[in-house]
Amino acid sequence: LSASPPMNRGSPSGILEAMSELRLAAWEWRIGETHLRCSSEWLEMNGLSKDQEEVPFSFVEDTRHPRDLDSAKQALSRHLSGQAGFYYSEFRAKKPNGDLMYFADKGRVVEWNIDGKPSRMVGILSDITAVRNGRLGWGV
Repeated sequence: LSASPPMNRGSPSGILEAMSELRLAAWEWRIGETHLRCSSEWLEMNGLSKDQEEVPFSFVEDTRHPRDLDSAKQALSRHLSGQAGFYYSEFRAKKPNGDLMYFADKGRVVEWNIDGKPSRMVGILSDITAVRNGRLGWGV
């Protein structure tokens, strides 16, 4: 076995490669806007064109399973109000082709306005479909 060359500390290309290999997708929300900015991995996971630069919240709400939507909104509200150190939600979502996926979504406020209110949030979306369906592929 040969060892892989070490990843440069803080290397943007190395970080992006790790995220891609681990099926992690990044998003950003300028709080108050009605859309998210998403990485190409996020778009791909959700069955959208990689050319799309912004995703309306209506897409996020329309594709989430109705039984999972309220808990995600509550988790977001707890974080934005300062009751939770980060936002975390696991939910089901339907891709445009009809496939049902399971996702884990984690985010955190990273900027506040002059009044001390949250103004920007970033996060990671992870496809956990195989885990939820028990198909880990680890031979366990």
